Order: sequence, then structure tokens, then C-alpha cells
Amino acid sequence: MLRRAPPNRRSPYTVGPRRSGSVTALLVVSLPVLLGLLAIVLNLGWLYANRQQLQAASDAAALAGVRELMDPSILYLNHQDPGSTAGRVAQAANASGQFASANGVTLRLPPSGTPPPNPFHFDVIVGWVDDPTSIGSPLTPWSGSNAVNTVFARALRTKRRGDAVPLWFGSLLGISQVDLVAAARATVDQRVYGFRPAGATPVPLLPLLVLLDPVAQGTTNFVGTLDNYAVDPVSGAVTAGMDGIPELTLYAGDPVPGAAGLNLISLSGVAPDIGTIASQILANLGPQDLQALGGQFSLATGGALPVTAAPAQGSAVLTQLQQALVTIMGQRRIWPLGVATQTGGVTSYQVIGFAAGCVANATFSSDTQLAVVVEPCLFWTSTALTVAGQPRNPWIGKLTLNH
Repeated sequence: MLRRAPPNRRSPYTVGPRRSGSVTALLVVSLPVLLGLLAIVLNLGWLYANRQQLQAASDAAALAGVRELMDPSILYLNHQDPGSTAGRVAQAANASGQFASANGVTLRLPPSGTPPPNPFHFDVIVGWVDDPTSIGSPLTPWSGSNAVNTVFARALRTKRRGDAVPLWFGSLLGISQVDLVAAARATVDQRVYGFRPAGATPVPLLPLLVLLDPVAQGTTNFVGTLDNYAVDPVSGAVTAGMDGIPELTLYAGDPVPGAAGLNLISLSGVAPDIGTIASQILANLGPQDLQALGGQFSLATGGALPVTAAPAQGSAVLTQLQQALVTIMGQRRIWPLGVATQTGGVTSYQVIGFAAGCVANATFSSDTQLAVVVEPCLFWTSTALTVAGQPRNPWIGKLTLNH
């Protein structure tokens, strides 16, 4: 005979409404934990985004400021400085402040004209670093007499300044806002001994050898005497008129006594080909152009690079050269500086330095002579190769950024 189970007896496998109270209690207990975890995740992302914004602002500020530090006196006749180091320091600080402001950050700038007694009190510090490639190389702030090559920029959002970063669910976490700091140090490294393509960026170097005035063999004589053209530093537009920077004239073809000559350089080691050279002038130098030189165009330990070069001869050659140079008018380019020597009737050529300049004009003086007018300029390129102990190149530098 079967017996019916008592009505109040429940099977251990029975699911019923008696568990609803336990689930509700569990949710009540775990909800603050879940909200706390959600707040942490949200705030981590929020703080990361704000930190990235500050880092972008400090990077932009440092890079904008350091571009003002190269000494422009090399561009002028007798190397007369049209400004001063104090002026460049002030310009660097102001440029840093403007670019940071464009990125939504306000920097505390040092006073203009004189070095502050406590430069580290400010968000922008201009000074000198011995080794631009080392983040551990100390920064010596500008004291009023030392050289400058570095801008340090610091972007902050702090409680003290009243703009700390607020947190989501701050009351739940017990922290309502957080201080954030990001810094960057940009240096212009002018210890340039050569060039090599940087990723997809070709070398903006012309395969043309500027034969220096034999009376003034130093590489600092890449400067003109007449100011007949104005080159817009932003657009590169060239117009007739004065911009304060005198141009020099280089002659290809028939030489001009006492003037700098301009010869063709063959990067492959064979006789120069004007078609190849014209293409390289227009497109700059990629890895394939520098294969015969080991992938880079650089001075050897002794400070020279032997090259295969020859004068540009014949109207067809000069015409192609002129057309290529007119096409790049106003564009910054690197010009190899060199000398020619004769031994046993054989002329050999060596590159001994580099300068930077823009073509302002290229016209025929005669059927066998091309006059190329060049305005010197300052140039920063990521393709520059630098090394400790190399003398500073007055025209060319490489910008480095450290965090």
C-alpha cells in the first residue's frame, strides 16, 4: 500500500520560492562590489584618456619649442645673429605654451628676457643636454650665457591648480579627484655626420656636390652676399624681394673663378647619369638609391666621404638639371659640401660636410653655364645620423623626443 508523503516534506531537489530571499540577499550584498568594480574600470579608462591628452600636449609643446632654438646666425652675412639666445629662449617657451593651449592644456611659462632663479618651478624649461639620445643625460637650464638645445615641457592637472581630474563614482571609492602629470623633453641634435632613410621617409639630399671656395675651405662659407629673393618658410613660395637672408649662387657647367661650383654625384659609383640624378632630385633618396653606399650617405671616421662626381657638361644635361631644380624651388634640401683634388691628372672628389638650403632660381648664364641661386635655411630631418664627438652642423638637426 502506497503512502502519501506529508505535505510539508520537501525534496532536496525541489526548486521553489523559498530561495528567492537568498538570491535577493546575495544581490544586495554584491551590488556595492559590482558597482565598485565598474567604477574602477570606468575610471581607469577615463584616467588613461586624460593622461594621453596630457602626454600629447607635452609632446607637442616640447617639439614646438625646440624648433625655435637653432641659431640662425649661420644664414647671414658675416654670421651676424639677427636675434639673441635670450630671444630664442623666449620664443621657444611661447611656442610651447601656444601648442599646449591648442591641446587644451595651460602651461606655466617662465618670464622672458632673463633666466628665472628657480626654473623648475615652471612647466617649460629651456636648456642644454649633452647627449640628446640619452634620457638620463641631465638638463642644464639656460643661465643667461650657456647654449641651448632642449625644451622640457610638463603638462599637469592637479588639485593645487584647481583642475584635477574628477572620478566617476568618486564618493563610492572615497576619492573624488586625482592629480595627473605628463612630461616630454625634445632636443635638436646637430651632431650630424650623414643621412639614412627613416622608414618610409627618403633622404632629402641632392646628388649634387657643392665645390667650396678654395680660398675659404671651411664648410661655414655656404652663405651669400645678395638678398634678391624671399622664401616663405611655411609654403616655400619664392618671390622677388628681400627676406633678410642673402642667397649664394652656384655654377654648374663652366666654372666661375672664386665662386662655388656644382657637380653631379653618382650614387652608384659609375659615371653620373643626368636622368637618374634628375629623378633623385625630384623624389629624394630612398634605400635603393643608397645601396652602393651601404644604405646611407655619411662621412667616414676621418670626416670625409669619397664620391664619384663630374661636372655637368652639355646643354642637354644642364637643361635637365635646370628643369629638376626649378621644380623643387622653395623646398628645403640638403646640399653636400666638398672639395676636388688632382693627383697625376686625375680629379677626385670628397664630401666634407652638409648644408641646407632652398633653390630660389635656376637660370642659364650661357649655353654652357647654369646659375643656381640658393637661399640657406635651417632644416630638421628624421633621416639625419648623429654621433657623439661630431661637430655641430649649424644648418641641420634631428629632433629627438624623450619621455
